[in-house]
Amino acid sequence: MKLSILYLLYKAKTNSTGKCPIRCRITFRNKRKEFSTGQFISPSNWLSKQQAIKPDEPDANLIEA
Repeated sequence: MKLSILYLLYKAKTNSTGKCPIRCRITFRNKRKEFSTGQFISPSNWLSKQQAIKPDEPDANLIEA
């Protein structure tokens, strides 16, 4: 059985400060559950391929901890 965890930037829900929520998608047995992590980040500081935050993001240590 395979468990897959993916972090996504939800650009459709950009807030007034220009930040987007980070969402988590868990896939198990071909069923998906997606939920918000409660963390927001500027789209320019998100690395899609690595599913990570650029180190120059001011809140990088708080979010990745």
